[in-house]
Amino acid sequence: MKNSVIDSKARNTTVKYAYSFKRFVVWSEKYTEIKSVLPADEIYVSLYLQYLMQSAKHYSTIEAACYAIKWAHSLAGFEDPCASDIVKCIVEASKRKLNRPIQKKEPMNANIMLSLFKKFGGANSSLKNLRLLAMCFLAYSGFLRYSELCQIRAKNITFGNDHIDIYIESSKTDCYRKGKNVLIAKLDQAHCPVKILSDYLDKAKIDRSSDDFVFRALSYCKSTNNCKLRKKNIQLSYTRTREILKGALSDLGLNARIFGTHSFRAGGCSAASNSGVSDRLLKIHGRWKSDIAKDSYISDNLKKRLLVSKSLGL
Repeated sequence: MKNSVIDSKARNTTVKYAYSFKRFVVWSEKYTEIKSVLPADEIYVSLYLQYLMQSAKHYSTIEAACYAIKWAHSLAGFEDPCASDIVKCIVEASKRKLNRPIQKKEPMNANIMLSLFKKFGGANSSLKNLRLLAMCFLAYSGFLRYSELCQIRAKNITFGNDHIDIYIESSKTDCYRKGKNVLIAKLDQAHCPVKILSDYLDKAKIDRSSDDFVFRALSYCKSTNNCKLRKKNIQLSYTRTREILKGALSDLGLNARIFGTHSFRAGGCSAASNSGVSDRLLKIHGRWKSDIAKDSYISDNLKKRLLVSKSLGL
């Protein structure tokens, strides 16, 4: 029963809460006045959050500590000390004092995507370049996060006559791991995402029915002066994926620091929205549950923003 109760939240959330609560326990051990941390007195919880405010750079640290203490008391069946007004006031104060503007990465756009293909694509494109293009074009056209992109296995991809169907086994918004399907259409263009992926799979000699991760690390072979996929079936790390994408953008003469792995997801969503795709289809394709989550990714173009003032009947 213990494991079932703990599994009521996602594993990453449980790990985060457990770590934050341990920090509270370590802090409380410094003071002999504190006799118990479970249950904890609201005044000591308040003092701990006040202590965190002195060194925290963002209010999320205080929020995480509050949620962790609440979680631990809930599991143990004790009254939540974070429900008190004084604790709530400190959390609210941290939001005012430690808040800072969110600096989002710039979204990708179609011109940059075409520039990437022009530089790294072509009939004789290397495996390294095909891997880069496959990652970029799938992330852009499928609105994929890094975690979704690099967890794709060969068996998760179904090739149809006019599209591909990518089964996403798990994602950030799929808390019950039901799985989602992303459909990407074939284009009558050389830079078609489906064609790029197919060429990459063939070049990498990946069995399309296998359990192999599609995007893995490469090894350089001196005898053939070429790269090949490593046999070890381990997905490409976030750090390496980020390096590859930023390196490619730098090669185009762009400021890579203003872009990130999420730039492709945001760029694809923005392009579709500006082209008139309905909100319902955007949410389905991007696997968003709410309009608020979806809208945070969309960057409206100048034409759409000017439409507001043009529609005032003046």
